[in-house]
Amino acid sequence: MHIATYQQYIQYTHWANNKVITWLQQLTDQQLKQPVVSSFGSILETVHHIISAEHVWIQRLIGQTPIWLQPTLPKNLYDSLTQWQATMQLWATYATTLTQQEIERKCSFARINGDQLTMQVREIIIHCQNHSTQHRGQIITLLRQVGFSNVSSLDLFTYYTNIN
Repeated sequence: MHIATYQQYIQYTHWANNKVITWLQQLTDQQLKQPVVSSFGSILETVHHIISAEHVWIQRLIGQTPIWLQPTLPKNLYDSLTQWQATMQLWATYATTLTQQEIERKCSFARINGDQLTMQVREIIIHCQNHSTQHRGQIITLLRQVGFSNVSSLDLFTYYTNIN
């Protein structure tokens, strides 16, 4: 794939995350923290997982020591969204630096469980964007479960047809 494709995946994630943020800002604290049956116990916990994963991956890519934020993220939405937006800005800045050499670079890292792995940067970018897409889809379902139905499509198709 061409560098522009990886940059566009990052831009798509930024666009989709911002749509989710707009929806989250319309929820009550009770809706955000309401117990749900899903991968995580609430909408806010799902958001914290996305923030943490996106943060760990970008830290790995830019050579910083990764920190899993989930246990330390604030229990209020405003501060959590501030962290998410800061993480998205790191990704946006990183996207502007991509070169062919960078996307082919091998990145070695330790998983949270200590396993040592190596992946190419291009694989990490695609994985991270796909991971966030999965959990944003869960958020849409959870939003409907807590009574919020003012959602729209986050499909890549929707993104492409809205940017052109």
